Amino acid sequence: MEKQVLALAILVILLGLPLLVLASAFLSPDEKTTITIEGFVERSTSTDKVTFIDLKLSEPLTLVSFNELNLSKDSFIKLEGHLQDYQGKLEFIIDGFK
Repeated sequence: MEKQVLALAILVILLGLPLLVLASAFLSPDEKTTITIEGFVERSTSTDKVTFIDLKLSEPLTLVSFNELNLSKDSFIKLEGHLQDYQGKLEFIIDGFK
């Protein structure tokens, strides 16, 4: 029984690795997937070039806009954008309002 399990595991590895290599040729990490996020503004901080928004979400997520936005606390917003890793933290980059 142990030999059969070992043989099956080796077979899966030998077939799986080439499939992963083939699949990676069709996937690009640079592609942006547009998603929509909505919620109530908890805090909004603007500088000369960027606006940071904290929404009331179950998990903390930084929303970043490179346009000046005037948002008041507790206002409801619906945004389109994409996720990006910045210095090891996940951020939502705002592309526009929906």
